[in-house]
This record gives sequence, C-alpha cells and structure tokens, in this order.
Amino acid sequence: MIRNIEMITNTIQDFSYADIKYLTAFYLGYSSEISDHKAHLEIDFVIEDKNNKDNRILAKFRFRHPKQVYLDSDGTYHQIHLDIEDITDRGWENSRYKVLDYEEGTLSFYCSSVEVISVIATDYEI
Repeated sequence: MIRNIEMITNTIQDFSYADIKYLTAFYLGYSSEISDHKAHLEIDFVIEDKNNKDNRILAKFRFRHPKQVYLDSDGTYHQIHLDIEDITDRGWENSRYKVLDYEEGTLSFYCSSVEVISVIATDYEI
C-alpha cells in the first residue's frame, strides 16, 4: 500500500489514518525522467500518537500522478481527517488511490502511488 510506511509505524506503533491531525504544507511539483514529465504532490502532515499525546511527528508524503486535486483551506493550519482508499479494482489508468478528508471534504484527489519520504519529531502544538 504505502511505501516506507514503516518510517511512521516504527515511531507510532498503532498508527492509523485517524492519527493524522493537520496538514502543514502542500507542494505540487513536476519532475522529468527521460523527457517524460510527471506531476507529484508532497504534503506534510502532523501525526499524533494516540497512546502518547507528547509524541508527534511531521511526516512528508509524496503522491505520484495526482489528478482532480481539490484543497479548500482558509486558516493558518488545516485540520484534517484523512483516508487513503485503494481503488485499484476500478481499473483507472494512473489512479490507484483516492485520498480525501472524509469529515469536512476540504481535500481530495486521486494518485497512482503513495510513499512516506521523511519523518521527523515535532513539537507542533495541536
């Protein structure tokens, strides 16, 4: 499912998407691989350990080939209730996952892959 998820699960033992509390950065970029331009979306999330409220990490996720990207945010931080759904059975080209804020509907998009690219401890106040 998510590449490098152990970067999170090694720090937060019982990790679930419900532990993701805030979105703090949102970057849409493009890379070239042998003259093939590909989009990627990088999002930083604050994740709180439900068993130890003082244990918080900042995890950077990379989503490849994002499509139909929607973000509605109007504050200094963005509280989120994230879900990443595997939609492989739909057979859509370059759309294996649906990512959405299931409670407020403020974030949604489709992508071909999801990976964790960095994790650091944070003192970000929730």
